[in-house]
Amino acid sequence: MIKRKNQLEENFPVKISTTSKKILRGFFWISIWFIISYVKRREILIVSPQAVLKRLFEILREKESYLNILNTFLSLLEGLSVALIIALILSYLSYKSRALKELIEPLIKTIKSIPVVSFIIFALMFFKIESLGLIISAIVIIPLIYINIMEGLGQISIDYIFMGKIFNVRPFKKFKYIYFESLKPYFLSSLLISLGFGFKSIVAAEVIGHPKYGLGSRIYDSKIYLDMEGLIAWTIIGISLNFFLEFIIKRIKSRWN
Repeated sequence: MIKRKNQLEENFPVKISTTSKKILRGFFWISIWFIISYVKRREILIVSPQAVLKRLFEILREKESYLNILNTFLSLLEGLSVALIIALILSYLSYKSRALKELIEPLIKTIKSIPVVSFIIFALMFFKIESLGLIISAIVIIPLIYINIMEGLGQISIDYIFMGKIFNVRPFKKFKYIYFESLKPYFLSSLLISLGFGFKSIVAAEVIGHPKYGLGSRIYDSKIYLDMEGLIAWTIIGISLNFFLEFIIKRIKSRWN
């Protein structure tokens, strides 16, 4: 079997890189999409890749489109920042006090189990539409970060903490070399997960709340006007934005490691 594998490698010495594989996979699915759209020929239901690409360039040429992208992007960053601060405070309190942990954890589990749409409807009753994305993304992200941070804190060796006390290690150094090093992988993993969930929750909130600017608002408009090309084009823009943010977090993660 090994000889057979080596023989194949000698006959086909060209190795396909990971990036090339991803491009080939993408090309395969676009080809399937093109064939289906060509066979069906119903532009209202199944639009062609060419039509979507044309609509995408039209959207990108409009100045207002960047306001929609920026509004959703800022809502995500603001929601993530607020959620991060609250989750860190809650996890610190839970770590320091068992009584507080027993009070906080049921709340976190409740937030995690409630459907996002319930939060959106509830938030619309009490807050301005412009702040809807920030609030919903923060609510969705808080449990994700809290759970990961608590898991990371649970993995810290008691021996390290005990040694820190014996040698009178300064609080900053104790945090840096004991707590931060243990929490780092959990923290970055929670950020990656939070970006996806936070982004989807913001778009859902914008679809229901329909603020003046936002990706969700434009997706809703596409549905109202039966603009299938626009619907897919705005979705592609949203996916690209999310991938861009994930790429940045992954780069930070690789450097920290």
